[in-house]
Amino acid sequence: MTIDGWFDDGDRPIIRADLVLPAHDIRLTLPFLVDTGSDRTLLLPSATEKLGVDFEQLADRTYRTTGVGGSMRVARVPARLVFYGSSTYLYDLEVGIAAPGGRRSPVEALLGRDVLERWYLHYDRRIPLLRAENVSADEIRALPDDG
Repeated sequence: MTIDGWFDDGDRPIIRADLVLPAHDIRLTLPFLVDTGSDRTLLLPSATEKLGVDFEQLADRTYRTTGVGGSMRVARVPARLVFYGSSTYLYDLEVGIAAPGGRRSPVEALLGRDVLERWYLHYDRRIPLLRAENVSADEIRALPDDG
């Protein structure tokens, strides 16, 4: 019941997931920065640009948020995050999508407490070890048997 991550060149904890936006027929694999300071999973402007979604069409769902990096306009969008590990773990939630443009970040997306609170996280840079043990998910699928 585990999902493994890694530490990038900047020593940041990263876990990869597939992001699915059903209303926009989009599926994209992204590296997410494990961010215990973020309430919600958030796609930063570089990821928003990769999605190809017209942000202005989401205007009725936008709000302003402020964090360490400053203030930005964000839209909430229904999404599914899919993590692969000892099984496939699926989470249905609303993610924040930041308006395109602005200052560039070394990461594309933040994995917030809306997902992290559903895991036990093992984190040790010295080893290095970044492993999540799933406590709950909206759906868990067994991996296909290769044998």
